[in-house]
Amino acid sequence: MSKPTQAVHEFEHHTTDRKTTRPVVSGTQGIVTGGHPLVSMAGMRMLLSGGNAFDAAVAAGFAAAVVEPTASYTLCGECVALIHDARARETLALSGQGTAPALATVGLFRGRKLDRIPTGPGADAHLSFTVPGAVDGYLTLLETHGTKSVSEVLALAVQYAEHGFPMYEYMHGLLDIPETRTQFDLYPPGGTAVFYPGGRVPEVGELFVQPALGGTLAAAHRGRHQGARPSNGRHRRGARALLSR
Repeated sequence: MSKPTQAVHEFEHHTTDRKTTRPVVSGTQGIVTGGHPLVSMAGMRMLLSGGNAFDAAVAAGFAAAVVEPTASYTLCGECVALIHDARARETLALSGQGTAPALATVGLFRGRKLDRIPTGPGADAHLSFTVPGAVDGYLTLLETHGTKSVSEVLALAVQYAEHGFPMYEYMHGLLDIPETRTQFDLYPPGGTAVFYPGGRVPEVGELFVQPALGGTLAAAHRGRHQGARPSNGRHRRGARALLSR
């Protein structure tokens, strides 16, 4: 990702009434936008293969969990969305917000001699986490409004994790912050080995691979549920169990 040099007016497709360093992109059959081009590509692949906007959103969401982990798009996060079904003429709210774990009781925190829930950074940061809701949110959207299978929407995310993607400037900059490295040393287990291979921050342009995440995604992608269409809730639950472990 290049650093902007100076504000310029863009005249691609349309003129703009404000200064920007990004082109205006237009489309008549569909458009996908994301925080990284590879994320947008995952969504666009769904549209080009005959999927609908909901398939594209789910594919992009899983891809973002691989390509943009430092931007909070992870399988351990949450997913909230306002969706509109043009055919049904209805607008719905999707809540993929996590709930507090059943064991996160007042007694638990007092037993650890804590008078408040720690939010991090630190070794106890995970005690403030909710039960991840992103996976269930994505798969619920796929089942209720999508047309593709779990295997199909996961395909590019698996590829990005197993084969890697070029490290980019924004992610490199966040990993290079000393406090980031300190947190990974404390939590999660194994985080340092993944994000600091060989004990260093991957250089911009260097291929960044996440084999463990790839294995988790591949288990859902290649498992017995891969041929199932999202209308079958049993298959969605199987994939959710794999991805939520």
